[in-house]
Amino acid sequence: MKTKHICTGGNVLAAVAACFLGSAEAALMSVHAGDAASVVASSDIASTSGAQAVECVASSNLASLLSHRYLVVDLSGGSSAARFPVSWRDFDPHNGWGDEYKTTKLVLRRIPSGTFIMGEEKTNMDHRVTLTKPFFIGVFEVTQRQWELVMGTRPSYFKEDYEKRPVENVSFDMIRGKELGARWPKGDEVDADSFFGVLRNRTGLDFDLPTEAQWEYACSAGTETEYSYGSVPDGRYMWYDENSEGTTHEVGLKLPNRWKLFDMHGNVYEWCLNKNSPLWYVNDPRGFSVGMYRMQRGGAWVVDERLCTTFSRSYGESSDCRVITGFRVVLWL
Repeated sequence: MKTKHICTGGNVLAAVAACFLGSAEAALMSVHAGDAASVVASSDIASTSGAQAVECVASSNLASLLSHRYLVVDLSGGSSAARFPVSWRDFDPHNGWGDEYKTTKLVLRRIPSGTFIMGEEKTNMDHRVTLTKPFFIGVFEVTQRQWELVMGTRPSYFKEDYEKRPVENVSFDMIRGKELGARWPKGDEVDADSFFGVLRNRTGLDFDLPTEAQWEYACSAGTETEYSYGSVPDGRYMWYDENSEGTTHEVGLKLPNRWKLFDMHGNVYEWCLNKNSPLWYVNDPRGFSVGMYRMQRGGAWVVDERLCTTFSRSYGESSDCRVITGFRVVLWL
C-alpha cells in the first residue's frame, strides 16, 4: 500500500523525520528551490533494504535539514540545465564512489563543528580555533568534467583523459568572480557568471570555497601530525613530485584521510577564501580584509612533500590561472 507524508509550510523537518522513521539504508532527499515547502515520501519506492526516498521542494532555510552525512549535486543536465537537483545520503557506497561522483555528480561530506590547534605550533593553546557550525566539503577536488557541466568550458591544461582529473588553470576570479566575489571577507556574494554564481543559482544553496580554517580542520580530521595520516610523507596518500610523473591524476585514487576526503595532500593546490594575512585564531575566522593575494592549501603534483603538509600555506593573485591550482566545494550551514 502506498503511503504519503505531506507537509506544506514551515514544519518540513517534522515531515522528514516522519518519513525516515524505520529507514535502514541510504536516505535520499532531492531539493529544488520554490515558493512553498512541501515534502512527499512514498513507502512503495523503498529499496529492499528498507531505505525510503524523499522529495522536498523548499524555499525556507535548509540548515535544519542538513543532518545527513553526504550531500550530492546532480550536474548531469549540463550548462544549459535550469536546475541541478540536490540529494542527501547517510551511508557510504558499498563499493566506493563510482565514476559518476567524479564526473556528473558533486559529493560533499558533512564535517562536524569543533575546536583544533591551527598551524604548526600544536603546543600553543593560543592558536585554538573553534568552528561553531558544521559544514559540507567536497569528498573530491572539483574535476574537469564537473567544471564543464557547470560552466560549459574546459580551461585545464591537462586534457588527455580529462574527465576525472582535477580542474586546474582556474583563477579565484573565475570561481567566485572579480567584482562581488572579490569582496570576501566583507561580503559573501559571488558574481552571477562565476562557477559558484551558476551553482548557487541552479541549486538554491550557497556553495563556496572553504576558509583556511575549514580547509585545515577538514584536512587534519582530528590529527595533529604533519599529514592527516602521520608525520612521514607517504605516496599512498598523495600525488607529489616524487610519484606524479609530471602531471595531475584522476581524483580519489589515493587513500583518503580519516573523514574520507581524498587528495587533501597533493594533486593540485586548492583555493581558499582568505587573503594572505597572518592566521587569525578566533572562532569561525574569516581572515583579514587586507592582503594582495588569496590563499591556497594542500600542495600539488609538482612540489615536494614539505609543501604538501596539513599546515603548509601558499598563495596567488586572484587572477592567477596555474596548472597546479584547483579547488573543492564547501556548503556553509
